[in-house]
Amino acid sequence: MAADIDEVSEQFKQWRQTRQAREKIPQELWDSAARLASKYSVNRVSKALRISYEGLRKRLGNEKYEVKPSFMELGAGNFLTPSQCIVELEKADGSKMRLMVGDEHAVELISIGKAFCGI
Repeated sequence: MAADIDEVSEQFKQWRQTRQAREKIPQELWDSAARLASKYSVNRVSKALRISYEGLRKRLGNEKYEVKPSFMELGAGNFLTPSQCIVELEKADGSKMRLMVGDEHAVELISIGKAFCGI
């Protein structure tokens, strides 16, 4: 498992050992879990930390936890001709998309990239 997930998992373990019955998870732990879920995935983090998938997913819907993808807009003029290039996109959760593009489709890269990143 990733070191950052292990670290937060240990924090949850310590909290579970000292909590009162039915005590809610402290906001600091939810914040840490949400940051991890933004980097990895809600499923992976909720399983590793043994917390509610839905509870974590709802917190990610909150703007506070929203990951803003970095996106560099490319114009068709940025490609050399005659061109055929390969563009790889990767999101924070590790999902990837690879495109092989020729001149006639270069302008569509912006739309495809935005759709992939959920913008």
